[in-house]
Amino acid sequence: MNNIGYVLRVQLLSAFGINKLLHTTDPKEKKKAIWMGIGIGLLAIMIIGMSILYNILIAVSFKEIELVEFYLPMVMSLTSFIILITTFYKAKGILFEGKDYDMLLALPIKTSHIVGAQVLYLYLMNLLFLVMIMIPAGFVYGILVRPRGIFYLIYGMTLFFVPLIPIIIATFVGAIITMITMRLKHTNFITLMINVVFIAVVICMSFGANSISEEHMGQLGEVVMSAINKIYPLAQLYLQAVCEYSIGAALLFIGLSVLAFGLFVTFIGRKFKIIHTMLQTSARRSQYEGGQVKESSVLGALYYKELKRYFSSSLYVMNTSVGIIFMLILSVSLFFLDAIELEHMLGINGVHQYIAEFAPLIASFCIALNCTTACAISLEGKNLWILKSSPIEARTIFISKIGVQLAINIPAILLNTILMTIALRAHFMQALLIFAIPTVYTIFIAIMGIIINLKWPNLEWSNEVVVIKQSMATLLVMVVALISIIVPGVLVIIIPGVSTVMKLIMLLVVMIVLIYGAYRYMVIKGDKLFRDL
Repeated sequence: MNNIGYVLRVQLLSAFGINKLLHTTDPKEKKKAIWMGIGIGLLAIMIIGMSILYNILIAVSFKEIELVEFYLPMVMSLTSFIILITTFYKAKGILFEGKDYDMLLALPIKTSHIVGAQVLYLYLMNLLFLVMIMIPAGFVYGILVRPRGIFYLIYGMTLFFVPLIPIIIATFVGAIITMITMRLKHTNFITLMINVVFIAVVICMSFGANSISEEHMGQLGEVVMSAINKIYPLAQLYLQAVCEYSIGAALLFIGLSVLAFGLFVTFIGRKFKIIHTMLQTSARRSQYEGGQVKESSVLGALYYKELKRYFSSSLYVMNTSVGIIFMLILSVSLFFLDAIELEHMLGINGVHQYIAEFAPLIASFCIALNCTTACAISLEGKNLWILKSSPIEARTIFISKIGVQLAINIPAILLNTILMTIALRAHFMQALLIFAIPTVYTIFIAIMGIIINLKWPNLEWSNEVVVIKQSMATLLVMVVALISIIVPGVLVIIIPGVSTVMKLIMLLVVMIVLIYGAYRYMVIKGDKLFRDL
């Protein structure tokens, strides 16, 4: 067990840059660490704030229709499902594709201990997300229901065991699908499609639940719990433990989760080398044949390389496209919203028109969270010297990386504009803003991603999960994206005496100015920052 703790400690220190901070004498590195702490703190505050707001809205709705007992099991099941989806496409990178496995396997440590540390690392990453969702849910439930004191003991005990089963399912399914598809053509495309379908189903289920009238909610609660019990049998135990204060159910829930997790770690530990070898090898798919060599410009060649690198990683694609999927599903759902029923539910007259006016900000919020450039420099890793030693301007390299984000986001924005314009019957200026504002946001975030990644790179990563999802640059870009949307959104709402369209036009002008300033900074300072990496 000491070996597991040692390996886990090293991985955690390495993943968040703490190890370098503890041993560096460079004041710049310490300054970067301070900014990273600030960025993580701001992001955590934003996520917790949004979680509290969302939990209050849902819990109050459930209490009004006398279904509050289904609230916590629903939150647990939904959170578990999200963990399952996110783990599905990152477990492979953490468990089986680390670049340090040759070194780890050479150490005098049992393979099962190494795997145990990797699984615990995956567990802690998911637990962090779960805590930010379920602790606010527990407090909201406590305020509304006023449960007995034993509720808090049982809720706290079971909280740490909720992610175990989803992690097991996601890892097994991900490994099996990878082994089945690895010898087929277009393996990454198939994996991406499976991930997209999973996420689309979750979002559609969320919209579907919100669109059902209150008259049917009583029946819905029983139907939903019945469906959840069939898909995730432990949900019924969780309901009995948390909402009915059953110590026996709580202990059974914990025992089954721990037992399954222990068997899972044991199995993976014994079969790790076999699975790792299978996942790291591939069959010859075709006989090599010579052909005509195509010539392109330097920018075109770099852009093609970046695009190919982007689509070669399902984790990279999924982590930078969830907002696009959400935006498009939201746009499609507008075709099925009944304006009169929506006004009755929200108590706001003319709500359809308000949605049309604020559609540019809604789309911008979704699109601003899809930044491919926040980790584009870091993903070069030890191969960065090739670009640095080549006779290519740094600006050209940056533009090729920004081009990938524009190629992914702008077609989605255009499709979203068409859907929203038709569904909302928006006039010409509204339609123009629905396209223009998300477009300037994606350009701004792409440039900021390059700048932030140049200032806070991570070129010594062992697996791409650390760079794509957990690096300082990724976190800071997300903070910048949220602030750049939330602050203007609040100002658009509270500033009186000016039409919404005019305020959005002013926002568009401000964003164009910011883009110009950020681009100039990237061009002037970026070359030096790039060469100093």
